[in-house]
Formats: sequence, structure tokens, C-alpha cells
Amino acid sequence: MARARNASHLNQQELASKIGIDRTALTKVESGKRGLDALELARLAEILRRPIDWFVVRPSKAAAGRRDARRREVMDDSPADIALEDLARDVGLLQELGVLAVDKPFYPRKKAKTAKDAEAVAEAFRKHVDIAPGPVWDLQRVAERVGLYAFSVDLGDDTLDGSYLAAGQRDGVALINGRTPTGRRRFTMAHELGHHVFQDPYSAEWVVDLSARSREKLINAFAIHLLLPGRAASERWKQLEGNENPRSAAIILAVEFGLSWTAVCSQLSRLGLFAQRLLRQLELDPPRRHDYLELGVSVREDLVPPSVPPRFAQAVIKAYKSYKITKARAVEMLHDTVEEDDLPAQGIPRLEALRAEIDPGPAR
Repeated sequence: MARARNASHLNQQELASKIGIDRTALTKVESGKRGLDALELARLAEILRRPIDWFVVRPSKAAAGRRDARRREVMDDSPADIALEDLARDVGLLQELGVLAVDKPFYPRKKAKTAKDAEAVAEAFRKHVDIAPGPVWDLQRVAERVGLYAFSVDLGDDTLDGSYLAAGQRDGVALINGRTPTGRRRFTMAHELGHHVFQDPYSAEWVVDLSARSREKLINAFAIHLLLPGRAASERWKQLEGNENPRSAAIILAVEFGLSWTAVCSQLSRLGLFAQRLLRQLELDPPRRHDYLELGVSVREDLVPPSVPPRFAQAVIKAYKSYKITKARAVEMLHDTVEEDDLPAQGIPRLEALRAEIDPGPAR
């Protein structure tokens, strides 16, 4: 309760007033000397914008580990952290209800220790999910085939990119900041997919740093080679006569492969397609509107917020139609992509659904 209060930037007096209890009573609650009745707990959850089970149910090992890691870095919980854990609970619920399953999980043959290893993993992943050579789009659909359910939501902060949290033995969730440009969203998505592929329990950070070292550097290597494989980049560079027109070729590659200017220039430099000196020049001269018009290309959007993974959405509808979740819960899980009137008719409930209503078993 104290952690949730601090994350909401409320002192004890402010929260006590909102709940309708004395500050001394709130102090006793936070120290474990006083309990809360059901109405007080419901009011608390509403004020702090957290589900009631956040206060009374133990978090998963991955969620607990992520909280501890952020605490060690002196980082308070944020609304984005809460949303990420909510997504993991939603995925877990749909799994429990038997409406969501992994298509074809992917496990690297060996542990990646170098950037070259990460590149090989990216190539093996593309083959595993049958991605044709060249650009890969609709990353949400690609990721959920291996059990990663990625959600794009405007987090209200341009400095955040995204984060990852395991949601079971083979599943995970990623929350991508839909406020950022499409190229940055796509790289963040590929980065969080890297955490999932390398079987990390979580990503504590919300910022994807292209200059990171060690573990994050391996994840970045996987991400860039997934989105812009070396062979495809070299072949397209040659077709575009990149040696003669490097800036124009780089702009077209960034558009076709859905990458940010910084990411595409860095990858082309790593592949040896132009010198470090030219890299610095290009990074200082990003594309402008007239460049796209002159080259006859336009930026393609991906992960436009709010968006939910297609199979996850299907699972929510299936659970709703089979009376396993309520209409309000379905709309909540679909994150404002539908309204209640958009949901299909449920039809006549089956006998087992009626029995579950009478004797629902363990609370969900």
C-alpha cells in the first residue's frame, strides 16, 4: 500500500482524506497494525488506480523480481509498471480459461554470448516463424506466435520506450509506448521480443539504449538483425546504388524496413556499407519532409496505439462469448479498442456456464 501511494505521489494525509480515514489509521495500515474493510480496500484501489488483487495476491516470480530490480535502482513504480503487470495478469487469466495458447514456441539452440550469436538467433527466429527475406511488418502478430503479447499504448511520456515481463513458462507481455515514432516503436518491439526469445524473466528498464553494453547490447543486436538482416540490407543497398547516393539509399531503407534514422545508419555502418565518418555526417542530417516527397516514399505506421495482439483479442472475445468474463471486463482487457456496443451477442449460455455462475469456484 505504501509503494502504491508513493507511486501516486500522495502523502499519508492526502490518501487518508481520500479514503475517509484518519492519517493515524493509515499509518497503522501501512505498518501492518490495522486492516482495511472491503469498502475501504475498494476505495483505495480506485484512488490508486490498481486492481484490488494487486494488494492481496502475491505477484509472480517475474513481477516480484522486476519490482526488486527497479527498487535497487531507486526507481519508483509508475503507471506504466502497473499497466505491464496488469497485462501479465490478463494473459494469465486467458490461459487459465483455456482460450489462449502459444502457436510455436522458439528456443535458441545455444546461448548468445556475442553480437554474432545474437545475429544467428535473429536469423533462426525468422526461419522459425516463416518470415520471408526482407522487411518484417505486423510485429504484434509475429511475436504472439511465439507467446509474446505486445500492446501499444500512449504512455503519456516521450522518454519511455517499452518494457517486458514474463507471464508464465512460455509466455510474456510487452508494453510499447505508442507515443513514440513508428521506427522507434518497432525497434522497441523487436528489443522486447529479444528479451522473450532469450528467456529473460523481465526487462526492468523503460528506455532502449542503442549504446548499451553487455546483456542489452546482445538484445539490441538481435533486434536490429531481425528488422534489417545483413544480407537483405547489402542487396538492397546495391540495388539503390548506395555507394553513389548513400543518404538517399539510407532514407529508402529506413522507410522500407521501418527503422528510425539512427538505427538504420548504425546498422549500415556496422555492415561496412559506409565509413564511420559518413555515419556521423548522416546522423546530423536526418530526413525531412521534402526528402520523402522527392524520393517518392512515405513512412508506414506500425503498432499504432491503442492496439492489442490479434490472438489475444480473439481470446478475449471467445472468453466473453462463453460467459467466462463480463462485458465490462472484455472492454477493459481490449484497452479502449472497442466499446461495449461493439461486442458480439453472447447467445444462449451453456449449462456449464450457468453452473459456474452458481458455483464459480476460485475467485478470478
